[in-house]
Parts: sequence; C-alpha cells; structure tokens
Amino acid sequence: MGVLGSYVRLPFDDWLAVDEAAPEEADALLDAVYEHRRERWLDVDKTWDALDMLLVLATGGETGIAGGARAMTPYRGGETSFLDAGDVRRVAGALARTPFDRLVAAYDPEVMAAAYPPGVWTDRASLEPLEGTYARVRDFFRAAAADLDFVLIVIG
Repeated sequence: MGVLGSYVRLPFDDWLAVDEAAPEEADALLDAVYEHRRERWLDVDKTWDALDMLLVLATGGETGIAGGARAMTPYRGGETSFLDAGDVRRVAGALARTPFDRLVAAYDPEVMAAAYPPGVWTDRASLEPLEGTYARVRDFFRAAAADLDFVLIVIG
C-alpha cells in the first residue's frame, strides 16, 4: 500500500528520446516534464493499486492502470512501463465506460483483504476518497488519447 504511482503523457518523439536514453539522461528528461509541463504528469500517490484492482474487478479485466506490458529504464529507481497510443485509447475508452459507482459495486472485501494490510480498503465507504483520483485518471487518459500520447507508468 505504501508505493507511490504516477502517470506521464509523452508524445511519441519524447517517449522515444526517454526510451533510448541512458538512465541518468532519461531521469533528466522526465524531470523536465515534471518541472515545466506539469499538466502532462499525474501523481496518484498510493491509490493506483486499489484503483487498478477495482477496475479489473469492475471490467472483468478489460483494463488496468497499474502497468503497461512493456518495461522501460526505471525512473529514479521505480518500476517504469508504458502504454503506447493504441493502449492509451483502449484504456481511455474503458475508463469512459466505467463510472466510479461501478468500481464501488465491484468491491470485493475478500480480494481487497488478501491484497492489502488489515484496515486498508476495509469496506465500500473507505473507497470514497478514491472518487476524485479516479476522475483525474479518467480525464488524464482521455487527454492522452486525444493527443495520441504514450503514457509512462511510474511505480515507486
């Protein structure tokens, strides 16, 4: 539960530069996005995994937001993967079709209890703080899909 998650929208050329860069160079390129293009960076703190699990439960595995299929050079030592523009469109579509109420309805206390420490995400009421984050994630992926961006997923 204690691992931070972030999403970074990158046009293809910027993603390619990061992908081909040495680790220190890639860190500097992503730091520049964080510093100067904050609208392309979304921090979701420690909620990414709960949102991902709820999405998988609600959509039957149609989408998850915790990681792309392709790993990249770690950013600042975290796990970094990406979704290409096609994956981003698929995720954005699934998020658009999945209202937050559907995530709450999919809540399974046994699944959540097996995945998280005691006292974390213990009931549906504990999910309420996730609603605002979910809306920001949905809007972020919608904008990324509209711009044909790749999305880097940084966990850690």
